[in-house]
Amino acid sequence: MPIARRDFLAAGIGLAAAAAPLHGRVLGANDRINIGLIGCGVRGTYLFNEAMAAAPGRLNVVAACDVWAPAREKFGALVGEKLGQRPRLVSRYQDLLTTPGVDAVIIPTPDHAHCHVLMDAVRAGKDAFVEKPLSVRLEDAVAALDLVKANRQVVQ
Repeated sequence: MPIARRDFLAAGIGLAAAAAPLHGRVLGANDRINIGLIGCGVRGTYLFNEAMAAAPGRLNVVAACDVWAPAREKFGALVGEKLGQRPRLVSRYQDLLTTPGVDAVIIPTPDHAHCHVLMDAVRAGKDAFVEKPLSVRLEDAVAALDLVKANRQVVQ
């Protein structure tokens, strides 16, 4: 059964977390990825569920951001239910990027924000999964690529 491109990409961050073999051993701190989600709406929740399914027990959601409080609170409750611990909830993504312990971010923001949020995440030293389209202007995409290469962050 063929897999849809969107579903394949959605599972990318979870698959990256699952890359190291487990072989029945107890997971340590280095076996988990602490993630932040920037955009807690329908798409962000979908990507969270896909990542959790692709790497069960390997992801901690330590922070989540959304400008709309109801989406932010709903997502925080979902994470608390699934993982037993609510993430830090913020309305500004810049506050999420300064949250201690965030290793990587998932960026399912509106299309026009993808590139700038990604660039800020890379500047903050975070690896990232960003949805398409990366940008609406070629100059922004080139600037993001140059920044990622210069900082050696992992971006999908």
